[in-house]
Amino acid sequence: MFKNLFKKIDYAFTGYGKELKPEEKFFSNVVGYPEIKKLLLKSVVARDPVHILLTGPPSSSKTVFLLEMLRGLDDAYFIDAVGTSGPGMIDHLFKHGTKYLLIDEIDKLKKSDQAALLNVMETGDLSETKLKEKPGRKK
Repeated sequence: MFKNLFKKIDYAFTGYGKELKPEEKFFSNVVGYPEIKKLLLKSVVARDPVHILLTGPPSSSKTVFLLEMLRGLDDAYFIDAVGTSGPGMIDHLFKHGTKYLLIDEIDKLKKSDQAALLNVMETGDLSETKLKEKPGRKK
């Protein structure tokens, strides 16, 4: 499950003659933010699910963090919410059983899709409701 994570952390890589911490190796393309790096790495290896929301002004490396996690984690799925639909995202989760869902610009999702994600986060259950067509109703 953590094959890519361990590969990236074990990579022989030093900074200024000293060994880097695991979080510095994992987030090698992010400059600064040592506390956030440590928190995100701990959340990735935690036994129970951890949900994190990164907020901040533009150009504060939020997307770079997500892309680094996408590169370093197995079973991760990245979504730019500007160009996605809630049903498409839920469909992908049903088909692939993704462990790490990385969403950029989550505030751009429709409120109903945000509510569906919140429900999954609270309960840990992903459920699907199918609408049955009424007889004689046109599509």
